[in-house]
Amino acid sequence: MIQILLGTAIIIITMALSQNIFFQSSSGQFEIPRIYVNNSQLQAIDQSIASYAIIITPGASSQNNPLHYYPEFSAIPVNTTVLWYNNNTDQVHTVVSGLPADPTSGQLFSSDLIPYDSYFKYTFDKPGNYSYHCEIHPWKIGFLRANDNVVRDHDFEISSGTGGTLNLTDQDRSLLKFKPITFFHDPTKPTPYSVTIWRDKTEEVFSNVFNVKGDDLQLELVPVDIPTQVVGPDFIKPTTGAYHIEGRFLTQTGNYTVKVQIIPIYNTQDRVLQGEYTLRIEANG
Repeated sequence: MIQILLGTAIIIITMALSQNIFFQSSSGQFEIPRIYVNNSQLQAIDQSIASYAIIITPGASSQNNPLHYYPEFSAIPVNTTVLWYNNNTDQVHTVVSGLPADPTSGQLFSSDLIPYDSYFKYTFDKPGNYSYHCEIHPWKIGFLRANDNVVRDHDFEISSGTGGTLNLTDQDRSLLKFKPITFFHDPTKPTPYSVTIWRDKTEEVFSNVFNVKGDDLQLELVPVDIPTQVVGPDFIKPTTGAYHIEGRFLTQTGNYTVKVQIIPIYNTQDRVLQGEYTLRIEANG
């Protein structure tokens, strides 16, 4: 169950994570949620400045569809540009700020009709809790939280969509941004970021290398009861969008320290660039 506070109203929605359906991707290398999107479709978009994608899912025009947006709940750092991609074949949709009956609905943003395989994007430049919906299908409601928490550690400026704590009764994922601040690089060329995640500073639970074009590395942590996998990036041109680290290793209560490094051969310093961010995850119950 997730509880969202919007103004004076509390909206409670029960989510069944088991509704996610997984299949082998065309690359044969990992499984991704079917409702998410075919990565090649999304990555083909020249997204210019967007880095984080929300998918209008297949079947979203039906009120009985298990999910209408994927994800339905997002937590992003301030100044993240979100792109809503219509993956609902032969159906047009809209993305409008606020709830359907709210008199301020559409004042923050309101898209034109979005055909299949098209998109709308918006930059959230202020912290707060946001809702959005489709005017054509008003039962489609999504929620987003923007957080202005920023810390500096060694060579990185680090921001988090949920601040220092991800409480799974309130939010089911958090987007982290790691921006190098001590070296200049060509944003058109990929930089490999070595990432390890430690639980309570004693147990290494994740390790991978992410090749990124652009000004920062964006990692969304998604606690979900499946084997560990990496989905994404959302976009590959002209810069790299968000990656999504999913797995049951994130579903346990603990302090998760994300350590990022760039080795000297890929930076202008004669040393390893590094930064750490600790996110407290509070599990349900």
